[in-house]
Amino acid sequence: MCGICGIVCSDSNRQVDHSVLDLMSKSLLHRGPDSHDSWYGRGIGFSHRRLTILDVTSASNQPMVDNQTGVVITYNGEIYNYIEIRKKLTNKGHTFTSTGDTEVLLKAYIEWKYDLLMQVNGMFAFSIYDPRDDTVFFARDPFGQKPLFYYYYEEGVIFSSELNSLLENKTIPRDLDKEAISEYLLYDTFVQPNTPIKNVKKLEAGHAIILNRENNKLKKWRYYDPINTEDKSYGSIPKERDYNDLEDVLLGSVKRHLRSDVPLGVYLSGGIDSTLITLLASDVLGANNIHTFSVGSTVKSYDESATSNKTASILGTQHHNIVLSPDECLSTIIPLIDRLDEPLSDPGFLAISQVAKFASEHVKVVLSGDGGDELFYGYPPFYKWNTANNLDNIPSWILKKALKPLVDAFPDQYGYMGFLYKLKIFSRGLGYRKEIRNSRWIGSFMPEEIITLMMHGNRLDSLNKEKYGLEEIYKHVLNIHKNGMNNNEIQALGYEYQQSFLPNIICNHTDKANMLFSLEARSPLLDLEVAKYANSIPVNWKVNSGKGKYILREYLNKRLGPYVSNKSKQGFTVPLALWFKNELREYCTDVLSYESLKKSGLFNIEYVQKILNDHLNGKSNNFKKIWTLIVLTNWLNRLN
Repeated sequence: MCGICGIVCSDSNRQVDHSVLDLMSKSLLHRGPDSHDSWYGRGIGFSHRRLTILDVTSASNQPMVDNQTGVVITYNGEIYNYIEIRKKLTNKGHTFTSTGDTEVLLKAYIEWKYDLLMQVNGMFAFSIYDPRDDTVFFARDPFGQKPLFYYYYEEGVIFSSELNSLLENKTIPRDLDKEAISEYLLYDTFVQPNTPIKNVKKLEAGHAIILNRENNKLKKWRYYDPINTEDKSYGSIPKERDYNDLEDVLLGSVKRHLRSDVPLGVYLSGGIDSTLITLLASDVLGANNIHTFSVGSTVKSYDESATSNKTASILGTQHHNIVLSPDECLSTIIPLIDRLDEPLSDPGFLAISQVAKFASEHVKVVLSGDGGDELFYGYPPFYKWNTANNLDNIPSWILKKALKPLVDAFPDQYGYMGFLYKLKIFSRGLGYRKEIRNSRWIGSFMPEEIITLMMHGNRLDSLNKEKYGLEEIYKHVLNIHKNGMNNNEIQALGYEYQQSFLPNIICNHTDKANMLFSLEARSPLLDLEVAKYANSIPVNWKVNSGKGKYILREYLNKRLGPYVSNKSKQGFTVPLALWFKNELREYCTDVLSYESLKKSGLFNIEYVQKILNDHLNGKSNNFKKIWTLIVLTNWLNRLN
């Protein structure tokens, strides 16, 4: 795993400014502190920061050039099936001078060109320059585990692994994209392909681009779509052979993800997914060879360390656990958001950063449980969906005019996902189109609130109620549902999570949090074979008996008993709602002060301060709204 960046001029007679590319590369030092190099051709320059994982010798340094063809690659990520691909290429006559996956990816391009994307199984973002036809090929992995930002303009393309690095290039105007900002307030992230900066884009997960330098034209296409392909031969309930099949698929993925030439470990939070990964990794390597890591909290409702400690003890892993005091947690928050390259207001970023910092003292690679909730339907919306459907049979005017005000009248709770807090969130999705129900459940602000929050909000296309209605801001998620029309409602929700929440929130915060500490995080549940399997099994193998991830729970119950398999879903997060009222009170009021907010000129300051004061005074738990605004305001102030 590494950091990549580059400058590609459509005019090959132009010279790339080495000092500018160096600045862009230096901004990525944390992503790859082990080695650095750059390559320059006619009107083109690639730079690379390397974190050595596979083949720690200089033979796998990048950018890498093929001596026969002159093809050049700069690449971030891991190809987990590189050994199998290498064998195919060797049989076709290719020779290798290194033992890592970079040369395999380079030779795969030379052999199959763009069809290499049908061969690789991994997480990646790369750029390949082919002097034979003067094209540049960019691609990003199927679920967006590795990022790629780019600026396409009349003189070529500038790209990087991070937005901060890209903006070191002063060619790029820093004009804010207010339409994208309105989406951020709804989704807690800048949904691909958008960023806070106009005309700066993220390459979407499962997409590729070819730049033809001769005419400076971009061609973009989608090469991967996790559409459900349910196998009708499966029974209504998993049988013993089905659990064997599950184990075979998961074990194959874990074996591939354990390929490493440096020490590795596993995040063990106490939940279904991390316990499953730890168990299977122990099967492969032996538990005594596995380092596991967990971080506990002194706030009881947020602490899972008792369960993770029990799992580590039963399996016999080399377990590392720390319980952070509020002061220790709080001391990391401000430095962490100061290092975010783009606004991302999911609090999971903070929790993962804390365990990543801890783990990086021991290993260079960790396995995580990302993907389990999206592929095996673990989030509460999956098993609360039918309840919402039943309530939606009540006329919408009753839901909106009577039931919701009644729910809002209840006092708020500030611990982890209290019943009344969840009830208020649940009520936000009632009486609306099913395609946008989940977005109303999980977002910080509702469109009707964003209109008031943003200065001249009703002038934005995304929020212009008279012109578009309130659905324009939901176009991202509506398009996803349109593409997955053949699914039933629960499958459609799963498709939404895989296409939106997974790349935009989960993979995003995992990459950012771990790379801050030069740590590679791998997600065996996002292996293509696992995804193919998960999207082929019946819905009731996932949602059953009022819980998600049914087949995973039952498998764990067979292996370890019910102490983990019966656990309710708990997110990996931190107690911001409580901290904002106490330890972080001064910080909140400072970042969201009149003077601070006036700098951006984006927000209705009185409305923001009402949101903050209602939380501080115990009137309403607005922690998600406050955190979303803090992260964005902090980033805007640093930009300026």
